[in-house]
Amino acid sequence: MPERTSESKAKAPCKPQPLSDRVIAILHDFIKEERKRDFSFLGKYSYCYKNAKSLLEIEPASQYGIAATKKKDDDFENAGWYTFTEPIDHSRRMVAINILNQENVKIEGMTIGTGTSNMRDATSWIRDTYCTDLQKTWPKKFSPMQYDEQKKWWAKTGKFFKLLQLPLELREEIYRHVIEPVVVPDIVTEGTRRFIFGVGQFFGPTSVAERNRDPDVPRPNLNIIYVNKQVCRQSCSVACRESIKRFTTLRSGLVRGPRQSLFKIWQHALSMPPELALQTGFLRHIQIEMDAREHFACIGIYPNSGYPLRAEAPHVMKLTELALLNGLQTLDLRFISPKHRLARCPWAMASSESRPHSCQKKWIESWVVMAWDTLRNLRTTKGVKISLSGCIKTSTVDFWETKLNAAGDGDTELVKSMEHAMKAEILLRSHSREMVFPCRCTYPCVGTSADLLVNFEDDEDPRLESVEGWQGILDKAYWDFED
Repeated sequence: MPERTSESKAKAPCKPQPLSDRVIAILHDFIKEERKRDFSFLGKYSYCYKNAKSLLEIEPASQYGIAATKKKDDDFENAGWYTFTEPIDHSRRMVAINILNQENVKIEGMTIGTGTSNMRDATSWIRDTYCTDLQKTWPKKFSPMQYDEQKKWWAKTGKFFKLLQLPLELREEIYRHVIEPVVVPDIVTEGTRRFIFGVGQFFGPTSVAERNRDPDVPRPNLNIIYVNKQVCRQSCSVACRESIKRFTTLRSGLVRGPRQSLFKIWQHALSMPPELALQTGFLRHIQIEMDAREHFACIGIYPNSGYPLRAEAPHVMKLTELALLNGLQTLDLRFISPKHRLARCPWAMASSESRPHSCQKKWIESWVVMAWDTLRNLRTTKGVKISLSGCIKTSTVDFWETKLNAAGDGDTELVKSMEHAMKAEILLRSHSREMVFPCRCTYPCVGTSADLLVNFEDDEDPRLESVEGWQGILDKAYWDFED
């Protein structure tokens, strides 16, 4: 029998790697990187076992365990079963892992849980399961040997420097960078009902345009407070004072996101004692994120088919209530794209027939004009700096930010004339049953027309992920509001 040559070996088909091996390899890589990033991850071991190679192992679950679990829950036909083992104390957890795309396995496309009612995205489940509770791991006094091991552990990550030898202003910049600039506040439901920074905001790997973009906010990284009490005090002060607090009506319904509704969180903010608000600076920088319907609702406008400018008391929050916040310095008004799955246009909803979302440029300008008195009052009486962000035309930002932050009232007469013309146009359009603002922009607003160049559902096609520049095309289609 002739010997196989190297050429014939090269042509031999490669045996595909089993799905379970790929899943385990991806999870092990994530765990390895998480140990470098987050000292509280597997923290009950990391304090004593800095050089341990494996503190958390994953392997396919036994058939006996799978059979026993499936009897309790019959909805796991397509899930893979794995066991998470902590070698040091031999504790084990058997979980089901669902894969969104088995051809292109990524941790972002995995969900983990023990029952169909508690499946969560893989990264959140691993972090929340194996991150030690802050209240249980307040730094203890180490022995000299343990301090040496801790320094070696950090030095191996390549990110070791002496923080406390830096000037305070530089340390504060580091704290601000570590914690993240934007947080989504929440309130604790038990005990004191105090404000917390929240756990971030995440909408999950579903077929929606905002995936991996707006309105995701990463969880605040507060692990720097583990260093010592001085760093804890300074970093918490910076987090309260400098981070932007996002009050949003967008809720994912998943674990990551505000547990309380915007109404409850906002009322809690208004009830904060003035001296505490000034002392902590918690409500110093605020960002409000809403769709078109909620933006008009906060100024008391609820259109219907008969009355396109129907006035009513705001249901969730009043824009005028911002004046009650002591210490408020900056206000960012964030607008979501009409393509967002939660975007609602008040005039499209009031129309008797199905209509696309109003022109993003037109409705934002109409809203700013109608909210002019309230916004200008914040600027003139409290010195609040106002900015516009999100999916908004650059010309709108350039035109209105300057006027909103101007020192005098020279633009008020112009705005009042614009308001009169806009209201007349809205009433005229309602008589012809065309309540929605049509988009006549040179570059049409994304989501206001059916003739889009990009189908956002293609974002879920794994074959397109390898195409160079495809993600840029998706980002441009979602975010591009330049004109």
